[in-house]
Amino acid sequence: MVFNRFAQPFYRGIQLNSVSIVDLIIDNLIVVELKSVKMINEVHKAQALNYINLLDLPKALILNFNCANLASQGRVTRVNAVYASLPSE
Repeated sequence: MVFNRFAQPFYRGIQLNSVSIVDLIIDNLIVVELKSVKMINEVHKAQALNYINLLDLPKALILNFNCANLASQGRVTRVNAVYASLPSE
């Protein structure tokens, strides 16, 4: 199942008055962020990591469609501590 979800950010235990919208969530496991930028930079990676931490999901995939080859140049994966706790099989 693929859907999008709102991430409610917290700072030091206080819910902030803002909402972040995740592009896609696949099988309630993987956050997919869609980009069309010259290059994926640190702010994009931080955004994806924040989403998976806020939503308590293990993995994020950033896809940049502004490149010659999506598979080799336009893809970045981020994982967090939830990923390490998943069973291996």
